[in-house]
Amino acid sequence: MISLSTTQIRKLLSASKPYPRLRMRILLALGTGLRRGDIGSWRVSDLDFEKSYVTTRSAKTRKSMGSRPLPIPIMAELRRYVSGLNSKQDKIFSRPFSQYRWTQIREQLRLSDFKFHDLRKYAELGISARPLALSFVRTAFPLLSYKGCWSIHLLI
Repeated sequence: MISLSTTQIRKLLSASKPYPRLRMRILLALGTGLRRGDIGSWRVSDLDFEKSYVTTRSAKTRKSMGSRPLPIPIMAELRRYVSGLNSKQDKIFSRPFSQYRWTQIREQLRLSDFKFHDLRKYAELGISARPLALSFVRTAFPLLSYKGCWSIHLLI
């Protein structure tokens, strides 16, 4: 698993701006720690914008994984993204993950060994109660008090 610095995460988000679907997937992986396939299976009806929660289910088993909080800045980005969708569209992502675009961005940033799966690490660190992980997060990211999730508002 490869770790990125705050600067590298900012560059990743910046490089993905021309590709809104990919950028949204990156933000959701950073904020939730969910797998790419689990994020790809979300439906608009899974979102609770009032409480800043998403109800998730495993893409593999289709079983519920319960509701989980989303950091407020990511939920705001998600609200903007969803508002641009076709009103008849049920799934948040109507197209599959673009490995081609992901590879382009990684190569552009010289991160060829970095995998999408590695993004999950940041959410896990942000909500971890382990002292070592928290000390790393406090150094790398300012913390939000909201649901114990680390703040991504400085990175968006």
